[in-house]
Amino acid sequence: AGHYLLKRFLSMVGPFYIIGFSSILIYCLINLQSPEFDFFAIVRWLTVIPSNADTPFPMGQVWFIHAMVIIVIISFPFFVISKASVAPLILCAIGSFIISLAHQAYDINSYFYFFGHNLYQGVVNLGFFAFGALYYRKEHWFSFSVLGSLAIIVFIVFAYNIFSLNVDINMANHSYAPDSYYLSASFLAIFLVLLAKPIINNVLNYLVFFDKFVLFFSKHAYSIFIIHSFSVYWLEVQFSLVDVASNVYLALIKVISVFIISSVLAIPTTWLSKKLTNALQSFILGGSRRSDPIEAEKVKSS
Repeated sequence: AGHYLLKRFLSMVGPFYIIGFSSILIYCLINLQSPEFDFFAIVRWLTVIPSNADTPFPMGQVWFIHAMVIIVIISFPFFVISKASVAPLILCAIGSFIISLAHQAYDINSYFYFFGHNLYQGVVNLGFFAFGALYYRKEHWFSFSVLGSLAIIVFIVFAYNIFSLNVDINMANHSYAPDSYYLSASFLAIFLVLLAKPIINNVLNYLVFFDKFVLFFSKHAYSIFIIHSFSVYWLEVQFSLVDVASNVYLALIKVISVFIISSVLAIPTTWLSKKLTNALQSFILGGSRRSDPIEAEKVKSS
């Protein structure tokens, strides 16, 4: 349990701290001065809830990293119990929908704040992790007909939100406090991908280049996720690519440039993150990994 939690926390916050430190260093080099930090700003950085005033450039995606940390904490006992029964995973997946509906009806997300930490995002998004664990534990349950039925159910919820409740269709406006529109649209995308899995596998097996492309972004997705906001900021500052949505060509250039810059920077970021994560893990555990039950089991299996 200790090894699992330690590795999970380090792998999540490690890249965040690396990007955060690098962004502050770049800010100092560009502006020839350091950003103003007080004690509370440092605490917010360390606890993964920096405000906009604490960051040298917008890092709105940090909310997801914070939610991931919350999910790891609250999911751990459910995952342990699920070794004997998958019922907790089912309850978590269904429970996330119930909570999102409650929020939509009564605006309950404000009750989930604890010393500045938004716990609601972690609780609601736990449903995705619970379903993922359930799928890999009981994949034989999810036949084409079952997945198709689930897709129809969440599509009905999705359509009801749009046509009857007239919700804002911009998904970004629902990420701060996820509701049933957010969850139904997200699960619909997941179910459609799972339904198309045989086709996707055939395409990946046939197109080797595309397969390597997917594997690359599977490996570096988290680093790209953190870095892309810096890429956007740098392009806007250096080349004035601001508010380019009305110009199709400039918008396309900006998107491709962010894609390329983030992909290139992600390679050293992933490498450095893994090196630091492993070094910190070894240091905290006294330099010995032989006590790690997971590693011991791998050795035994070999």
